[in-house]
Amino acid sequence: MSKNIRFVLLYASVAVLLFSAALFLPGPYWEVKLSLFIGWLTLMAMAAWKLQAFYVDQDLRQIQQTASILRNSGACFYTTDAQGELIFSDDACSDLERKIFGKVDNDAHSRLLSHFHSKEGLDNIFKEISSGGGVYRFEEDLPAADGRTVRLSHVLQPTYCADGNVSGFAGIIRDISEQERAHAESEMWQRYLGAALDSAPGTMFIHDLEGNFLRVSHKFADFAGIAPEMCIGTNIYDYLAPQIADQFLERIHDIAAGGSDFAMQIPAINSRGERLRLDVRHFLIRNDKGEAEAIVGCARRIDNKKMDIRPAKSGGDEVFMQAICHEMRTPLAGIIGSLHVLDHMNLSPEAKEYVHKCVVSAERFKDVVNNSLSDLAGNYDPQEFESLDPAVCLEKSAELFLPAASIQNRKINLSIGLGLPDAIVCNRKVLSQTLFCLINSGLEIFPDSDITAGVKLASPADGNSLISFYVSGEGCVPVLSGGSFSGCLEQNAKVIGGELYFEDGSTAELGFRIKVPAGKDTDDQEFSPVQSLRIILAEDDISSQVFMRKKLEGWGHSVRTASTGVEVLNHINSEEFDLVLMDLQMPEMNGFDAISSIRTGSPQVRELPIIVMSAYGRESDFKKMSDLGVNDYIAKPVRTEELEKALARLRELGQI
Repeated sequence: MSKNIRFVLLYASVAVLLFSAALFLPGPYWEVKLSLFIGWLTLMAMAAWKLQAFYVDQDLRQIQQTASILRNSGACFYTTDAQGELIFSDDACSDLERKIFGKVDNDAHSRLLSHFHSKEGLDNIFKEISSGGGVYRFEEDLPAADGRTVRLSHVLQPTYCADGNVSGFAGIIRDISEQERAHAESEMWQRYLGAALDSAPGTMFIHDLEGNFLRVSHKFADFAGIAPEMCIGTNIYDYLAPQIADQFLERIHDIAAGGSDFAMQIPAINSRGERLRLDVRHFLIRNDKGEAEAIVGCARRIDNKKMDIRPAKSGGDEVFMQAICHEMRTPLAGIIGSLHVLDHMNLSPEAKEYVHKCVVSAERFKDVVNNSLSDLAGNYDPQEFESLDPAVCLEKSAELFLPAASIQNRKINLSIGLGLPDAIVCNRKVLSQTLFCLINSGLEIFPDSDITAGVKLASPADGNSLISFYVSGEGCVPVLSGGSFSGCLEQNAKVIGGELYFEDGSTAELGFRIKVPAGKDTDDQEFSPVQSLRIILAEDDISSQVFMRKKLEGWGHSVRTASTGVEVLNHINSEEFDLVLMDLQMPEMNGFDAISSIRTGSPQVRELPIIVMSAYGRESDFKKMSDLGVNDYIAKPVRTEELEKALARLRELGQI
């Protein structure tokens, strides 16, 4: 209970006793009664005075409490009467004045409250409050004692008495010098960022994880043909073909999930209609919590500068090569046989999985020996030509090196250019061994980086196509000649009429160009789907995803890709599909869990035909697939002919 209230109660109680005594005192003791009445009046007056002090004290406490709250927020609080005379100011006002001027002004903070000290200033305050919704805000700069300039922010609001008239003002003052300096520094760094973006040798940009641009350089705006500020908020689909934009977003999602940077080469057309070839790089930005936040990218135009390659000539001793092939096959057969025995033994599930991976790797290595080294020994007819899909040929050659690249913690990315013919006429074995030598050379001359294996259309003319097969990477070794594979690459490229080239730069490119007549795709002759299917392709390996999508779309199907089981379910629940191609080893949700969710889903979803694609088909996996109602199975790496056969089987059964 308040001290003033306790005194009021005490005085009132004694006054009541005195009044009662004076009123009921018997006899004619008027002097005593008069004294009692005087005492009663005195005590009543003291009680009234204490009561008034209580209410004044209550108002003061409320003001002080408000001031304390504002001070904790970094603000100074004061009140004045209607003429601007100071009534109350908290300690923060004195602290601020001392901080700025080195001392406290005894004249009611005259320098802090100078806006009240003239009739013109008061008139201006009333005018601004009446037109500003009852609040007056302004900022001012004051010279400080240490020579710097302090910026203060003022907020004024009128207070009212019972009759509705203005009784005074309540004000808040904040020192916003640090905020102003931070804002100025932010603007400075924005200028620096803009200068860095605009002075870069290539196009620079920053976009979010969905491909929406947050900042672009003037070179980017020139490429787009609009002002830089108009590019903000646009998407990569506004500048690139859908297929290329899809690849970009897939890579962006991979970066956000795994944190690795990536580079790729793409064809593009600028605002003036010029065809460009761009080397594009992306780098991940994380926030202070370590979460993926944005992507910084740069795109550099690649000039077709040539550099001579002088590979050493190898003798190509046919007998020697055949002997090497024989010596490699003999121990390899023993390794594979032993692994198959282990694979059928009663091992733990974890050990059995590793053994099975060894079997797959050894089988792939056997493919290298049988399909490549034998051909290097001369076991082929160079005049035997076929109609070949260049993208599929590159894919199959790259697959042979995936186990070795994985052991080295490196990636072999695949890049398929736009406008490629569906088929070229070429010798299959010579092209395969040339690609084998090319990719192997790429791993050797770019020893410390991931490499990109690609194929692109250099220039079509007179019914012929100039096709470039290439490998690119960073950190190219200075000496490209002298390696046996460089010699093999040159020799085999010459057999099919190819010309070697090398383009230097931060991302160097080694490749060969061949001019071949456009041919009829043999795959199209053998396989022609009865109808166009809506297919969802679940594959977390981007390279395999690109190749399979290209093949399926080449057959006339529409394809939606997904990298996780969660994405598969999201697409299936929002769109209609005729077929699911499902990988088993995927992040977030594996293929088995996704299939289980499909089979227990809505009636229109649970009957979807599903073809599983996996490199690790164990007996337990096949039993689980059977229990889940999987319609077919294809071993990975997926071959074109196996995919054809699987679709044909589903057609014959009336399931698609």
